[in-house]
Amino acid sequence: MAVLKPLAITGGVLVLLAGGAVVGDNLVRDQTEQRVATSVQADLGLEATPEVSLGGVPFSAVFITRKVPQGSLVATDVPVQVSGQAVALDSLTVHAQDIALSDTEVEFGSATGEAILPYAALSDLAAAPVESVGDGRLQISYTAHLFGKDRVAAVSAVPEFDPASQQLTLTQTRISIAGFPLSDDVSQAIMDALVKPIPLELPLGIKLDTLNVETPGLRLTATADGLRFPLE
Repeated sequence: MAVLKPLAITGGVLVLLAGGAVVGDNLVRDQTEQRVATSVQADLGLEATPEVSLGGVPFSAVFITRKVPQGSLVATDVPVQVSGQAVALDSLTVHAQDIALSDTEVEFGSATGEAILPYAALSDLAAAPVESVGDGRLQISYTAHLFGKDRVAAVSAVPEFDPASQQLTLTQTRISIAGFPLSDDVSQAIMDALVKPIPLELPLGIKLDTLNVETPGLRLTATADGLRFPLE
């Protein structure tokens, strides 16, 4: 029993020390996450501070390696330039790998992300009202001079994204004017005159990969390499 007592005391001390290390490591992680979040908020002009989560155990090793294996970021109402026009993305989620931290900046080695492009923002890009009409289809309403009068042509179509050109095109189109559907040959003539590809080019070397029609807007997925933000 006399031998067991000092062993128990030693074990208790080790547990306390380990617990303190964990608390200290988590504190360093929290402070670093907050610093990255504040920097991204300032650089992107966000009204609300994004949620940042950084991986790596023990995290304090970042002081030696200056590397974080992975991390994630969640933000809402993110202003971006899409094809040179200011729009706001919603529900942005980014997963990054090989994150490098220095005294002055944070760099995401590679990143994948997704966000919602609301239909109001897509309408601005298309220079015409855009809405979802179900079954994966969009409707764009164009005002044009047709048959001697100014008329509203409603174009219902399935959006198709071309990663090579970073443009959205409309396929499987249906056109109606004043509520009356048109024949295929007339529809094609109007399509050629009115419907143009919608450019969806993002800044910072970010490339769109896919888009899908959802109720609040288009869900975009994208990838990027070497994203950098100055550290506050």
